[in-house]
Amino acid sequence: MTGVHDLARRMAALAVAAVDPERLVRDELQRRIAQGMRCEAILAVGKAAAGLARGTRAMFAHSPR
Repeated sequence: MTGVHDLARRMAALAVAAVDPERLVRDELQRRIAQGMRCEAILAVGKAAAGLARGTRAMFAHSPR
């Protein structure tokens, strides 16, 4: 359960970041993919949800499946 807790904590930090949520999520997904992690679903929450969704869509639009 620690992995899920860590993921939720990191997603919460991204969701409330006032910087550039689109860039932040894109960078985080690139980091995870480089480590071999595969993402089946992404949940965008909070005031930055639209930016998180755009970053996710942009990341997966350019990555091989």
